[in-house]
Amino acid sequence: MTIDPKLIEHATPRQAEIATAINELGSAKEAAEHLGLSHSGVRRAMSELRKRAADPAPGGLPGGGRYKFSGMSVRVKDGEISGQNFRYKAEPDPAYYAEKFAESFATAIDRVKALPRVKAPKKVKGVARKSMNVIAIGDSHHGMLAWAPETLQSDYDLNISIETERRIFLDLLDRAPAARKLLIVRVGDVFHADGDVWKTKRSGHHLDGDGRMPRVINDVEDLSIWQVETALTRYEEVEVLIVPGNHDDLLAVTLAIALQKVFRKNNRVKIGPTSGTRFGYTRWGDVLLGVTHSDTTRGMGNLGEVMNNHREDASSATYRHWYCGHLHHRKQYNVDIQVKKNITFQEYRGWSAEIVNTVAPGDAYSAGCGFDSRRTMKLDTYNQRTLTGTIWSRVFDR
Repeated sequence: MTIDPKLIEHATPRQAEIATAINELGSAKEAAEHLGLSHSGVRRAMSELRKRAADPAPGGLPGGGRYKFSGMSVRVKDGEISGQNFRYKAEPDPAYYAEKFAESFATAIDRVKALPRVKAPKKVKGVARKSMNVIAIGDSHHGMLAWAPETLQSDYDLNISIETERRIFLDLLDRAPAARKLLIVRVGDVFHADGDVWKTKRSGHHLDGDGRMPRVINDVEDLSIWQVETALTRYEEVEVLIVPGNHDDLLAVTLAIALQKVFRKNNRVKIGPTSGTRFGYTRWGDVLLGVTHSDTTRGMGNLGEVMNNHREDASSATYRHWYCGHLHHRKQYNVDIQVKKNITFQEYRGWSAEIVNTVAPGDAYSAGCGFDSRRTMKLDTYNQRTLTGTIWSRVFDR
């Protein structure tokens, strides 16, 4: 066994030492014995070296990321220190992965450029002229893998998640009352993971994933484009609000940016937010709607204050409501509070918030913790003053 000298050019000092020992001694086994390492440790080091060489970057990580020292261990033999191992934690540059994920969207975006512009439907009249429908999509967790015998719920993979959301979305469109505008709300966790490593970034809890992330990105992009294109055949205006969740801080933003580029020449479509903020808003007459994943807001009780701080027009809205995600089971929160601005109490306003259901079943982790929720998607209808009706569509596959 020999290591190509070109590979050693990309090695860390420790990897270079191991690779040199292999070339000098003729095998990984001999190098392991000479360096006081296990055979598997030597092979693992060379595997990491090949990956490193395939995607070289300053600092040893893609995009200029760095390794942070996280600990060390000492090997002792016959009362003497025979070796030391240093452990480092990878801290990649998020901007690098944002660029990588954006590249995954490029194929879908190029394909959409050739699509003909969707013809606008006939203008609605009467009450419908002042109506807006809102389809609230809970945490979809596209890319999640679940096995029914283990979770005691339903099987779930990428094909199932895409088809289920497509079917329920279309069912709601078919049963919706006439309206001038459709707002599509995504409350976070569109994707089950934020990259090829199937773990949550903050807690590091293991995720069961279905397939390669580029495939997940491509299928979700296709679904999102289809949703907007289909809505354009029925509504004069279409708006999409996508906020990040704890599972997809980066990919949710990338999805919003990609959709904005796809429909950038269509003045009937509005996509946002694309800045990475965890809050999205839209105004419809005297109705002000907010969207957030709610995992960073210390619960739902302070969302009224959040809206007041973010929106100067909050006090003029007669109906204020939040769509939230994260917990999956539906929860309604209503409160009358005093709106405080510039240290003075201006007026009383009511506001409400809800956690919308998901159409996804539990994965092994959540099912093992006993978490469960009704699997639904909803469509709300607003006039320019208040909520006027709700339609539900439920998954009955278990």
